[in-house]
Amino acid sequence: MISTTAPAASSDGDGAAGCAPRTTQPARVAAVEDGVTLVLADGRRVRLAGLHVPEAGETRARAHLSGWTGRAVRLAPLEARDRYGRMVAHVFSADGREWLQFMVARAGDAIVLPQLSDDPCLAALLRAEAAARSDAAGLWDGVLRIRQAADPRLARSAGSVALVEGRVVSVGKTRSNTFLNFGPDWSLDFTVMIPVSDQRSWGPDALQPDALEGHRIRVRGYLEEWNGGLIRVRTPAQIERLDGYD
Repeated sequence: MISTTAPAASSDGDGAAGCAPRTTQPARVAAVEDGVTLVLADGRRVRLAGLHVPEAGETRARAHLSGWTGRAVRLAPLEARDRYGRMVAHVFSADGREWLQFMVARAGDAIVLPQLSDDPCLAALLRAEAAARSDAAGLWDGVLRIRQAADPRLARSAGSVALVEGRVVSVGKTRSNTFLNFGPDWSLDFTVMIPVSDQRSWGPDALQPDALEGHRIRVRGYLEEWNGGLIRVRTPAQIERLDGYD
């Protein structure tokens, strides 16, 4: 389980050393489909785990990955298939010294978007993103920014992946969902929705939504327009505590 405390920016030296899966499998890159998808020589398609490349970063991300065409790599799969039929995996150079996800995130051309809470490489990816923000690298030079929960314009960005920070004013519950409210008016203010069906699988050591009232957090995911801006949280890895633990 990764720490849910927001990581500090790190040096470039983190690199592949920040993600060391126990087993990997060899492959060769035949082509680059888009900013997060590789096509292998055996025809399989691989999605780079943990990353979302916004449209504005697509050209740069593809340029980074294109240099790997024809090269041998090693894969550390997290999921056999996503809904588009792609293997979801971390991808490394054949000697294990380079990590493609780190390269794209550290260049500032992607947002870290966790698919799984037990991704062993997620903490290192978050550090790479934080370092890119600190350096105003790539898209963090004005295109991307951390949004504030109090911003009434959040709902206008519905459909995009965003990082939103704010203080949880209250925690509400229904039979189906837990809600983290960031203002007194649930019909207008930014909200985080956590489906109970997903929360059941989080485990006893995971971040507990009930404990977040009064605390500042950063949440990442797709913005929706629903009684003001909303992000659905499926995994605790989408939430970072910004003010530590009591």
